[in-house]
Amino acid sequence: MATKRTPSLQRHTQLLEEESFSWYNSGRFYPVHLGEVFKSRYQVLRKLGYRSISTV
Repeated sequence: MATKRTPSLQRHTQLLEEESFSWYNSGRFYPVHLGEVFKSRYQVLRKLGYRSISTV
């Protein structure tokens, strides 16, 4: 039987600002802010990564 682990957040080792990339177009993205709450249920805790057309 697998041991159940409690999820935890890791500290950032390197900050990355995606909006400074030359290909970034603010009209194609929703400006999510850390701590923002959606539908009174989901809270933004951190960015996990990015791709060419979105951040997650």
